[in-house]
Amino acid sequence: MAQIATVLTVTGHAFAVGPDGSSRPINAGDVLQRGETVVTSAGGRVELLMEDGQVLALGAEESVKLDDNLTQTSPPTGEDSSVAAGSIESVIQALEEGGDLDELEAPAAGLGGGGQGEGGGFVRLLRISEGVDPLGFEFGMNEQQGGGDIGGDIPVEEEEEIEPTDTDTDTDTDTDTDTDTDTDTDTDTDTDTDTDTDTDT
Repeated sequence: MAQIATVLTVTGHAFAVGPDGSSRPINAGDVLQRGETVVTSAGGRVELLMEDGQVLALGAEESVKLDDNLTQTSPPTGEDSSVAAGSIESVIQALEEGGDLDELEAPAAGLGGGGQGEGGGFVRLLRISEGVDPLGFEFGMNEQQGGGDIGGDIPVEEEEEIEPTDTDTDTDTDTDTDTDTDTDTDTDTDTDTDTDTDTDT
């Protein structure tokens, strides 16, 4: 097998599955061969540098077989996008003379079109690569735009409000002791004991 791509980055888990069904995990810098299939797991993402210099990005839970269809065998030339000689001049002449553009002869299909009659074929387009990150869309629901009543009138039970319970227990104990003796000795003893217990539940 021949080399077709090199792994640039790997996020999450990704595997290369060979034509014989064997599987191996891939990491940045690994070389991938023609005929292998790259598979990404949920949340995984891989970027590959193809042999033609293009970068191929794979999102989560995707797989792609690495074959010749992914690489550009011949780069586009100027003839691929050129206009047949004389077609522009005929359009300019029709515009200058005030003629109808619909009356112009339709050009052949490209510079080499017409005359060969090879039958059916396919249209070859150059690769268009647009990165979309993240590879998904998020849509919100807005009742004013519709979408609030998806299930119709479904009765909804209201929940009972539970009132909080607050239990306070206050215990106050005051003890005063006075001892007065009419002798020249005056004894005054005050004992205050204050116990306050609060319990909240």
